[in-house]
Amino acid sequence: MLQNDFLMRAIRRLAQAFGEFIAGKAAENPQASLLQIENLLAESLNTRRQFLFDELAAKSDIEPRLAVEYGRLLALHANLAVQAGNQDLAALSSLQAAGFLKRGLVHQATESTLEAELRLVEFLRSDAGHVLPPQTVQESLKQLFRFSIATGRTAKAEDYFFMAVDGEADDTFRAEAIRAFENARARLNSQVELAEDELSLDELDALLAELRISD
Repeated sequence: MLQNDFLMRAIRRLAQAFGEFIAGKAAENPQASLLQIENLLAESLNTRRQFLFDELAAKSDIEPRLAVEYGRLLALHANLAVQAGNQDLAALSSLQAAGFLKRGLVHQATESTLEAELRLVEFLRSDAGHVLPPQTVQESLKQLFRFSIATGRTAKAEDYFFMAVDGEADDTFRAEAIRAFENARARLNSQVELAEDELSLDELDALLAELRISD
């Protein structure tokens, strides 16, 4: 009970801080905002600011809802670093932002996981997202694909699949996608009504035909 109370306080505090940074127009003074975010995150991890990124890298067992809040702040931090012209800091922060947001994508559609999806997609499209190594971008898109499949949103999954492959051959991932869409089609046979972001039988058949031709 005490652990859960601590978790919820940490989530609320970071969420409130993110809202305050956005409302306060952090981009108008990127250098000051960078320091404020770093101090906030360091305090939340009970460490010094100079050790912040070492502590973040070692944070492997974080609760998914808290990971989303860290990810949102780190994504903002990375974009502010780009704006401030600090490419090294942007590269460091970008990797952490993507990592924490991906940890928020547990396989069920909740307010927190859908927020993680939204923020990760926004981040990949942002200036700081372009600092990420191509492999990190591709792995992020693959995780978004898997999250969409797990939550029954095959239309989203189709988008993420083609964004991930982007014209490049990836036979292993293509085979994974074929199996996922075949399973989705089998389940759809017994459904009367399509859910939001769900492909129809005809759309799934057309997609599977396309994937098998390329297989």
